[in-house]
Amino acid sequence: MLTHYNFRDKEGEDTDQRILRYLKDRVKRVILITHPFPEFGGKYSFLTMYEDGNPLLEKKVKVLKGPSLLQFFHHILITYYFLFYTGLKFDLCIALENLSFVSIFPLRLLGIFKRLVYYSIDFVPQRFSNPFLNWFYHFMDKFACQHSDVNWVMTKQMIEPRKDYEIKLSNSSPFVIVPIGYNIDDINVRPFDKIDLYSIVYAGGLRESYGPQLVIKIIPSLLKKFPKIRLTIIGIGKYEDELKKLIKVLKINKSIDFKGFIPSFKELTDTLAKHSVAVAPYMPVPGSYSYYSDPSKIKLYMCCGLPVITTNVTTLSKTISKTKSGIVIEYSERALFKAMTSLLKNKKTYKLYKEAAIKLSEGFDINVVMNPAIRRIP
Repeated sequence: MLTHYNFRDKEGEDTDQRILRYLKDRVKRVILITHPFPEFGGKYSFLTMYEDGNPLLEKKVKVLKGPSLLQFFHHILITYYFLFYTGLKFDLCIALENLSFVSIFPLRLLGIFKRLVYYSIDFVPQRFSNPFLNWFYHFMDKFACQHSDVNWVMTKQMIEPRKDYEIKLSNSSPFVIVPIGYNIDDINVRPFDKIDLYSIVYAGGLRESYGPQLVIKIIPSLLKKFPKIRLTIIGIGKYEDELKKLIKVLKINKSIDFKGFIPSFKELTDTLAKHSVAVAPYMPVPGSYSYYSDPSKIKLYMCCGLPVITTNVTTLSKTISKTKSGIVIEYSERALFKAMTSLLKNKKTYKLYKEAAIKLSEGFDINVVMNPAIRRIP
């Protein structure tokens, strides 16, 4: 597998790491090559190899400093070095993102890989504000879709918009929906009598478009109805200072707990499972990734046994409403307050939503997701 990372944690739950753990016990040998996205300041590219389910090799190379284009070309050289260092040929290569696919494609022509999968982990029509960069992004995407053996996408919403860029089912490789999956056996879900009913949680990037400010704004009203209410915020981002200013203005510091970034997956899931309700109040921003991507945050909430309150921006909103595993609202303080109140005021109602969330999360298991995807590779 080949991909890029924002923040690297060996025990983390990025898509590549979840697939690596799925594959390592099922194939003779698997390697993962990861490069840092330049804007996040990572210093190293990494090679990780497993054989017969056991770690065999880990190697890192320091990346060049400089313009993003220079770094990306250096990433290609490092990829080739890693692959020739192992001296192996491969039955399958999974390239996450179009940049990874384009960089690795020449080795497919040389017979290094028998099969090449292009896995789109995100897609949005307006990826860059710069017209040339946006054109180049879609040019690489089109190339990858047409030259792969199969195209994996996380949601069906990632297929239809590609028609505007001359990518059709008739002129590209087959599309298979491969959503985000978790190893749910590693997550300890707490029963109702082991959670704090009045402890709600937001986990994810601290961006205005993700809506954490909406939750903070209703805390004063919730305190009047539920004096024990507390909000836990997990994550980091440039919007953190604005959120803390808002909390100070509303004088609710004692009711908010900032946890920051939790790199350990076990610690993160154990923390989430202590809470009662999770929130994902995405803003309805035209062209947002949320309209196309698979909502990993919402899925993880449910895998931890939490019903979710979210907006109808996410691709999972119809499923949530249908299964009553959460409540889908319009983006407004009034709607969020009403939804939160309806879950917390009646224990019997809350238990039904919690049970539905746990039931729905069974379909998010990595084995349920990956087994059919692997079988459908030509």
